[in-house]
Amino acid sequence: GSFENQNSANKKISEINKIDQINLIANFSVIKKITKDNKNSYIVVSSNNFFHEKALDYCNDISSHNLECKIISDL
Repeated sequence: GSFENQNSANKKISEINKIDQINLIANFSVIKKITKDNKNSYIVVSSNNFFHEKALDYCNDISSHNLECKIISDL
């Protein structure tokens, strides 16, 4: 998801890190983006690269814990 401030994004990472099966598959960090209307937006992303099929499996695991997950590819 995206967050309005860094603290909210960091809290989400803390929630993710409490779930062992998710914490063991990837490292997460916060990226600051600027929206079209010049507002700051913070997103939590995995710093790991996965093949699409494996990313989909991990997204399903993450979603099973009521957390939002999107697969974004820059290929």
